Amino acid sequence: LLVRVQGTVRPEQVYRLKSTIEGRIETVVKKANEWSDERDPIGTLLTKEMAALVDSNSTTPTGELEDRWQRVFQAIPISCPGRCFVVKVYAQPGTLAQAGTLLAEAAGKLRLVGRVRPGDTAWVKEGQLVRFWDKKDPERRQAAKIERFLRDVQGDRIVPGGTFTVLLTPEAWLAAGAEWEGVIEAEVKKDVLSVPTKALLVKDGVAYLPIRVSTGVSTYDETEIVAGVPSGAPVLVLDATDTGGVERHAPQPEPMD
Repeated sequence: LLVRVQGTVRPEQVYRLKSTIEGRIETVVKKANEWSDERDPIGTLLTKEMAALVDSNSTTPTGELEDRWQRVFQAIPISCPGRCFVVKVYAQPGTLAQAGTLLAEAAGKLRLVGRVRPGDTAWVKEGQLVRFWDKKDPERRQAAKIERFLRDVQGDRIVPGGTFTVLLTPEAWLAAGAEWEGVIEAEVKKDVLSVPTKALLVKDGVAYLPIRVSTGVSTYDETEIVAGVPSGAPVLVLDATDTGGVERHAPQPEPMD
């Protein structure tokens, strides 16, 4: 039993990383849509003094100068307090930065936010596996588990839809703000007969399935059915000029206890 879901990717704990000094941007090694942490920063800043030393000793490799002067003029990393997802990078290597200059934006956490339709709420539970993909890249499919599922505010007669979240990691993620689709494998049953839900018609609360049959002798009033339906099975008769009482079959919302 597959439940089809969709939603967006929500960035949380958003960091606006700004320069804490007046200096120069030396390196930028991360791009948008990459993960970073304190040991693997987005880039580095040099103080005005260190930048001047580098410029005045152009024949000496920058790495050697940094090693020589790092105790006095340490390079300052452009990084989050912990692991984060880089959303945007404004810093450009070699450009000057004033104190307070915005260098990058990052998110401490990324979450899938998915919607569940009313007829599917009974099948969704925390801990289930969601297989998901970006709408723009359906071939790249990933999987993660539902961490939280909440139903919408309940009505008087039925339980409406709901919302679930999935915490993303460097092992399974999509870009912040991306629109995604996916499926939840809600239940597994063996040796069952199933049909597409939209193939069913409902008349007076009873579901019918139009199926292919083989016919024999036919008159204006009756037709012999040779194969395709058992004898005595109830059939749905529709008036060709009036089908207003027929509707497509759809799963029913979970009833209130």
